[in-house]
Order: sequence, then C-alpha cells, then structure tokens
Amino acid sequence: MDSNKKKPNTIQEYIDSQEPIKREYLYQIKTILQEVLKDAQKRISWGMPTFCKDRNIIHFAATKTHIGLYLGPKAIEIFEKICF
Repeated sequence: MDSNKKKPNTIQEYIDSQEPIKREYLYQIKTILQEVLKDAQKRISWGMPTFCKDRNIIHFAATKTHIGLYLGPKAIEIFEKICF
C-alpha cells in the first residue's frame, strides 16, 4: 500500500484500497474465513485484515507479487478439524 494513502480501519477499507485483481482474491479469502470463523472478531492488526478470538487466529494481506496468509497456532487447529 502506498505510504501516502490513509491506513484502513476495517477489512472492507483494506480490500477496497487494493488493485482490482487483488480485491477479487481478498474477498474470496474474507468470505471463506467468515464462514469458518463465524464467532471471530474482524479487525486490522499489524496492518493486515485479521480474524481473532482472544488472540489473532489468521491474517491475510496483499503484497506486490502475491497474497499471503499468516496463520497462528489456533488457525491450524481450526482448519485441521474442518479439512482432515
């Protein structure tokens, strides 16, 4: 994100501030996380969209060349139950 841009306060603002091609993927990630983590709080933490319950569970972010997912130990537990 350009350092002259206003920093986003919400996940929606974060996604809207990205390039159109990245927005599509970010919306998909947000939708999946909302379905799986229904009770999680949504916020910006460390400058990234974050889902949390008492602690950060998972962050995601767009970079120049890719979209990153940054999982905490709780995310691994949650997704392990769903996927395996």
